[in-house]
Amino acid sequence: THRTRVKLMWKWLTRSELSTAAARDSRTALRLESLESREVPAILIQLDYTYDTGFFKNNAAAREVLERVAADLGNSISANLASIVPSGGNTWTASFFNPATGAVTNLSNVVVGANSIKVFVGGRALGGGAAGVGGFGGYGVSGSSTWINRVQTRGWSGFAPWGGSIAFDTTKNWYFGLNTSGLSGDKLDFYSVAVHEMGHVLGIGTSARWNSLSSTGAFRGTNAMAVYGGAVPLSSDRAHWG
Repeated sequence: THRTRVKLMWKWLTRSELSTAAARDSRTALRLESLESREVPAILIQLDYTYDTGFFKNNAAAREVLERVAADLGNSISANLASIVPSGGNTWTASFFNPATGAVTNLSNVVVGANSIKVFVGGRALGGGAAGVGGFGGYGVSGSSTWINRVQTRGWSGFAPWGGSIAFDTTKNWYFGLNTSGLSGDKLDFYSVAVHEMGHVLGIGTSARWNSLSSTGAFRGTNAMAVYGGAVPLSSDRAHWG
């Protein structure tokens, strides 16, 4: 099922799920009790179809699968990302590859909500055998040091982008399904490719944080090693699992 697929894939892509044990009171009297802080909200991956020229607009099934991917992965991530809300002299510009053309696009003073990232999506003929191309966006920022730090880090110690973009190849024979019951050997599973490219937006194989945890052909993030049982082998480009 799609949930099985995303759990298996995402265990390789990011930290393992957190588990907590609730404290119990052995007394019989009823009382109110303060809960420990759990500042680990899910991340809302907001899909923006502004630059889509028909790949999604004319295909409800494609939108449904991509939106499921965004929900599945977003609900698997725990982070506390500050909002990006420009005002006064605190301004910024988001830069990303236009999914319809591949050209660099700049948008001024985009508002990004707390615990959210924005991903521009669309389709075009990619060529070269690529089924999809995705990555996080860049930025330019001006204003107070606090504002600059907010745009750069979003108040989080890990990799924390504002978002990015993904383009899917319009010439592929895609399978748009939420399970594999109709998937045949002559079709390409859109769900799997979308998870893969969304992983690149989230820094897998593309971020400085990923590079800092990779050495001698293997990924050495603590949680990934715990799942794999040791350093995780990487492909020759060091941007994918071996």
